[in-house]
Amino acid sequence: MISNIFYELPQKSWWQGRIDGEQPSLIRLHQSVQIIELNALKPTAGIRNVIFLGFASDEGVRRNQGRSGSATGPYLLRKACSNLPVHHSEQLHLLDTGNIATINGNLEEASKYLSQAISLIVESEGFPIVLGGGHAVVTGHYNGLKMKMQDKKIGIINFDAHFDLRQPGESGPNSGTAFYEIARQCQDSGEAFHYLAIGIQRSANSKWLFDKAKETGTQYIPVENINSLEIASAQEKIRSFAQQVDALYLSFDLDVFSSAIAPGVSAPTAAGIFYDGNFRRLLQACFASGKVISMDVAELNPVYDLDNRTAKLGAQIIFDSLLALEGAL
Repeated sequence: MISNIFYELPQKSWWQGRIDGEQPSLIRLHQSVQIIELNALKPTAGIRNVIFLGFASDEGVRRNQGRSGSATGPYLLRKACSNLPVHHSEQLHLLDTGNIATINGNLEEASKYLSQAISLIVESEGFPIVLGGGHAVVTGHYNGLKMKMQDKKIGIINFDAHFDLRQPGESGPNSGTAFYEIARQCQDSGEAFHYLAIGIQRSANSKWLFDKAKETGTQYIPVENINSLEIASAQEKIRSFAQQVDALYLSFDLDVFSSAIAPGVSAPTAAGIFYDGNFRRLLQACFASGKVISMDVAELNPVYDLDNRTAKLGAQIIFDSLLALEGAL
């Protein structure tokens, strides 16, 4: 049972858009999304339920001295998704279960409730798509998966300009500490830490963080290797990583993209990647493994977005991921 203090019930008003008709070939995402409470989730025979859950929090960003505003990201991501046409099959059902929010700056408690919510989704055999919110979403998301998959090796593929391997300071965990926290958890439990970061920028990470990546066994693909000449090698690295684990959790920090196409993020970067054929090839490689069980889209900051450019980018990732789930990307 999820506490109603940290849990915001889903609203159909979050999903509004154009209506061209009610025929299956005409409907858009806002017409197909069903509203349901987390506690009412259950498996559906012959159906794969995709579960939207918001993480309405930017407390981790604030603690990490980033630009606040991403707490409203889940609402704008839903709005950006609403008008997208439905191209996935009828076997894929979209459900919205509401938001987990940070109350009075209590990120730690919100993360615990997020973990509970993710465990409920996994228990119902759903595929979670978590809408951020700051990148502190990772800790609660991962721990929720581990609650129900304790005997499985879960690998995390993080599309990000940053390693997010910082040590928590006096203010506690933040948007840059999630993978350090998970690495420590793995060390304490005697498990291997399976982490692949894609899009890493040298100008966005200190030498200490590169040293920490080496120390923790973090694998990474630098931003300069995501080009037409080296994309085959990057795809192979994803395939090799996927072979080492039982399940994959994908995290998309929108600051991995160039600020030219993603201005509305908490920590914009000028030298990021673009949403082009090379990015799609990497996305395809992830889903082609057949092991992707969960994903999140993080760090959308509507306060700094231009013409909803970044929100639409996040929505495109979700749209393509729905297709990739069925091998149609």
